[in-house]
Formats: sequence, C-alpha cells, structure tokens
Amino acid sequence: MVFIKLNEEMMNMSGINIKRDEKEFFAVMDEVPFAVVLINMDHTIYFANKAATKLFKGQKGTGSLINKTERHQEAHTNSFVDNPVPGTTRRYLYREDGSFIPVLNNTQTITLNNTQYYLELMVDITNEESRQEELRRKTNELREIIDKKAIAEEKARRESEKFEMLFEELSDALILHDLNGNILKVNQKTCDRLGYTREQMLSMNIADIDNKAHRIRIRDRIAFLREEKHMKFESIHLTKNGEEIPVEIVSKVVEFDEQEAILSSVRNITVRKKYEYQLIKAKEKAEESDRLKTEFLNNISHQIRTPLNGIMGFSELVGDEDLTSEQRSKYIQKIHERGERLLNTVNDIVEIATLGSGSTELIKEEFHLKEALNDLVGKLKEKADNNGVDFIFNYDDAIMDEKIETDKPKLLKALEHLTENAFKYTYKGKVQLSVKSYNGEHIAFSVEDTGVGISPQDLKAIFKPFHQTEYTIKQAINGNGLGLTIAEKLVNCLGSNIEAESRLGEGSKFSFTLKCLKNSKDN
Repeated sequence: MVFIKLNEEMMNMSGINIKRDEKEFFAVMDEVPFAVVLINMDHTIYFANKAATKLFKGQKGTGSLINKTERHQEAHTNSFVDNPVPGTTRRYLYREDGSFIPVLNNTQTITLNNTQYYLELMVDITNEESRQEELRRKTNELREIIDKKAIAEEKARRESEKFEMLFEELSDALILHDLNGNILKVNQKTCDRLGYTREQMLSMNIADIDNKAHRIRIRDRIAFLREEKHMKFESIHLTKNGEEIPVEIVSKVVEFDEQEAILSSVRNITVRKKYEYQLIKAKEKAEESDRLKTEFLNNISHQIRTPLNGIMGFSELVGDEDLTSEQRSKYIQKIHERGERLLNTVNDIVEIATLGSGSTELIKEEFHLKEALNDLVGKLKEKADNNGVDFIFNYDDAIMDEKIETDKPKLLKALEHLTENAFKYTYKGKVQLSVKSYNGEHIAFSVEDTGVGISPQDLKAIFKPFHQTEYTIKQAINGNGLGLTIAEKLVNCLGSNIEAESRLGEGSKFSFTLKCLKNSKDN
C-alpha cells in the first residue's frame, strides 16, 4: 500500500522539470522514509535519497539486490542497477560491508520531464523477517514439542496396553489400592479367587477381604509401606462365601493417577502351607520317634540288665563250696527264672520290632475256632490255678464249631498276651475270656478281670512300649511292659483295634472284633 501511494505521487510529478526543480524534487524525496532510487535507461544511478544512501551504508550505487536463493553466494556481481526487474519482490541487498539485509523491492518505469527512468523503491524488512524467523522457530519448536508429546503419548499408550495385558494375564491375583485401603483396580484372577465381580471389588476396601486376625494389621502395614516402599508378608483372605485362603503378598508403593497407591501381588499358598504342615508333623514325628527310640533302648537296657545281674549274682553264689544242696538248688532255680525272664524279654523285643517295621505278613487260613482255642484255654486254666483265681471261658455254642478265616498264630498270641496281663494284676476274683458272635460275620473277643484296674491317666498310655503303671512300680510286679503293646499290634495286623475299659480297684476289660466267620459247619 505504501508503494502504491508513493508511485501515485511520483506519477503526479512526472510533468515537472527535474533540471529546473531538481533541488525541490530531491528535498521531497529525501523526506520519504523508503529508499528511492532513479536509474537512467543506461543503468546509471540518477538519484538516490537519504534513506537509500543509509541503506547502502553511505555508498551510492554500491549495493546489490539478489534473490533469496542466492543469499549465501560468496559474491554477487550483478548490481540491481544493471538488472532491474519490474514488479514487487522480496530480495536481499548485498551491501558494501559484505552483509545482507532483506528488502521489499518495487521496480517500475516512470517518465519525468519527458525522460524515462527506472524507479526503485526499497524497504528494509529486517525486523519483519526477524519476526517471521522467530515465528518459524517458535512454530518449529511447538511442532517438535507436539511431535514429542505425540510420541510420548503413543509410548504411554503402548505401555498402558502392555501393563493392562500383564495385569490381566499374570497367574497371581493383583490388587491396587490407595493409602486408605480403598481398592482401585483388580485383575480377573482376584475376582475368580474371591468370588466377587470386578464392580463389587472396586467398591470394597482391602479390610473386607482379610480375616479378623490380619485385618487389625492393615494400618501398620500401610504405614510401613509408606516408609520402606516395599513389603512381603503372609495373610489370610476371605472369599465371598467365607472360605479362608492363606496367601503370600508382595506389596510395593507405585504412582497411579498422580497419587501414591499400593500394588499387591497375591499368591495362593494353600498347597505350600499343607506341605509345611506335613513337614512340621513329620519333624515332630521324627523327634518323637527319636525320643521313643532312646526311651526304648533305655528300657531294653534295663529289662536285659536286671535279669542278667540276677543270673551273674546267683551264679557266683552257686560256686560257693560251703552251700548246702538245698541252697544251691534254690540259687539254680533263681538263675533259671532270671534266664527265662530274659529270654521272654528278648523274644518280646524281637516280636515288637518285627511288628513295628511293617514287614509282618498276614497269613490267613481256615480253621475251627474250638480246636484252636482248646490248647490256649488249657494253659490259662493252669495259670489260674497257680495264681489262685478263677478262669472262666465264656462262648457262644453256635460259633465254636464254625470255621473262621484269619491269621491263627497272631490271634492266639494276642489273646495269650491279654490274658497273661489280666492274671498279672488279678489277685482274687476271676479272669474271663469271652468269644461271642457279633453282627453276622463278626466275632467279638474280650478278656475281663477283677484285678486292680487302671487309672484314667495310665489308660491313655497303656499300649505304649515299656509303660509301667504306678501300681506296677510300687508293687514291683515282674514284667517288661511289652505285653499289651504286642497284643495291640497283632490285633491291628488282623484288621481291628483293641478297646480298653477300666475302673481303678474294680478291674479291666480288653476287647476287639474280627470279621472272620465262614458260615460253614464241618460235618
């Protein structure tokens, strides 16, 4: 617009006589804020105003205009005077000091005083160029920021997708909650394990899924996590239906939605706890076994050493030449008794060791119960006569002629140990062996006495090896404490268990049942 107005003014002056009004003309042009240059048709400068002189840095005609694409050329020999281009263009003025400045250049032909000239109008647009350059720079910076943000957002999106995928696909349950325990996010594994929907879980607090014993520790755990940022612990989670699940939890403080939160990985350790319990029980059993082994060896030592000491002592006495025949016979009898006791102890130890090893084989055979019990009953009657007590054999006639199928030696040995134990503690009254039909194919065996009885405390341990009741110890009753242990193991091997009943001072009863009837009489 400035160039157009100036051109119009110049056109209005085309009729003046420059030679005559040269001074006035130059004075007017010098007041114009643009560079104004008149160029003769022979390409020599006719006039340059003050603004042009200043633009050229005081050297008239020494500036050159070049295209922007030529700006970085080291030299430009074609002066704008030699090569005026009609129209308005943006060009760079090459000045005497070698610098460039951007100018807006307008070139046209005019006639003044009947003479044609090239009119060059130039405006320094350095500031505008700088502003445009700054705008371009800021635009590029903004574009770079936008590009970086787009890249960061894309990376964040991919990371978010990766997090969501891992969050859902991990085998452990994952729970994200705030510092107050309010649940913010859970994976499907958590919902499946606890029996809640995701919507239900997101409206809950972690206190809702801990059992009462662990619920009271939540606040302390969160306080610890805020300080240490990481924690590993065990807890008990409750399912929707109230089932308790032992879990191992690894928690870590993370940033979620620009706030601190706690991400917990929850692993079901039910199987591990089961194995730990089994290991603890196995350890306790091994320790108990070791203790029992030590106690067993100590008892064996006592049970063997006691009769051996008697044998050695009486053996020395027998060698005394001053002994009478009656004394010597008495000592020999003592040696025989001690030897028999020692042999019985060794046999019992071997038998209980064999039964305890689990290597005893159950050998079933068919036999008549009456025939099998005849020899045992005869021995027991003789035993009763020697002890001064009554022996009663009580049985059902209907089953005595029946065939039974079981391990005959083990059955008879178990009954023998039970009755011998009864005789040992019965000083008056009776010992009764009963054989009765029970529940079809079963036979009930029992041994009952009217002896000293067993206290409730001793009754609990009566089948332990070498167990001696308080009464046995006080009365110094001979015995190694293995009879009932062997009887129990034999009955266990036969497929049953011994039930013991007793009242202190009134007597005891030991009974068991076997499914062994064949229901076929021998004609």
